[in-house]
Amino acid sequence: MMKLSGIMLFCENIIEQTVFYRDVLGLIPDSPQPFAANRFYRFYAGEGLDLCLHSGTKPNGGRQKLMFQVDSVLTLYETLRQAGKRVRKPTHESGIMVYDFRDPEGNRIQVYGPY
Repeated sequence: MMKLSGIMLFCENIIEQTVFYRDVLGLIPDSPQPFAANRFYRFYAGEGLDLCLHSGTKPNGGRQKLMFQVDSVLTLYETLRQAGKRVRKPTHESGIMVYDFRDPEGNRIQVYGPY
């Protein structure tokens, strides 16, 4: 099962964006922020949905990324490969497996979850 779990926005000024989403819109930050050097902030944006801000002035392929939580990262990875889709090799991050791919129009998608 796939569940939309977040949207990642790439930001030129992550501090300004963080202040806006936290102080102006009132989103609750995930605490503590697990990433150093003000590179990444996660906010709760609703039941089971996160808004993630990531620093990057020229992100590879766009300024946003849909994020899906899946039951089995490897199962979907193999399904996509068998369908002929280009898929980045899965990596391990913070105890979960993660990889990115693109939909037919080039929009970036990230999936994560257990192996």
